[in-house]
Amino acid sequence: MPAPTSTAERCAVARAFQRDYNVTLPMLVDGIGDDFERAMAPWPLRFYAVVDGRMAFIAQPEGCSYALSSLRDWLLARG
Repeated sequence: MPAPTSTAERCAVARAFQRDYNVTLPMLVDGIGDDFERAMAPWPLRFYAVVDGRMAFIAQPEGCSYALSSLRDWLLARG
């Protein structure tokens, strides 16, 4: 599949991912201009939690790898 060339195509890919993998969490999609990527440097791996429209958690990779435990612990602490 070729890379999306518009924000609408990126959104369609995200919706297909949610459908195909039964993902029920809300997803945000960076626009085709990659503004979020440039501002937050999420590549190659970083997780963010957005609460009420604000960045509430930014997970940091450690030692060239990433453990989801920090994100899990943060989510569990929120109840």
